[in-house]
Amino acid sequence: MSMMPVNSDNFDKEVLGDDSFKMMFVGAEWCGHCKVMRPGVMEFSAENPEIKLCYADADEAADLVSSFGITSIPTTLVFKDKKEVLRKVGALSKQDLGEIVKTYL
Repeated sequence: MSMMPVNSDNFDKEVLGDDSFKMMFVGAEWCGHCKVMRPGVMEFSAENPEIKLCYADADEAADLVSSFGITSIPTTLVFKDKKEVLRKVGALSKQDLGEIVKTYL
């Protein structure tokens, strides 16, 4: 599974469209920490296809990123029951993502 690209046009449908658990990553191609984090996220995605992972490019979805008050990337947001339940700033490992799932799923 790959990450679903999100922006202000499809955020409500893709992220808030139902009550299920979702993770949204905010990053950019030029961000070194985002590049470091990406392989672990992709491995996590492949091992957990039941979890919807979304990605907002900070440059391409600047209005969405701004609406969340995100000023540093990478930022990981976790949504459950159509609400943000967790926000982590900085690169996370695959193990970190697994711990988040254990806590919130």
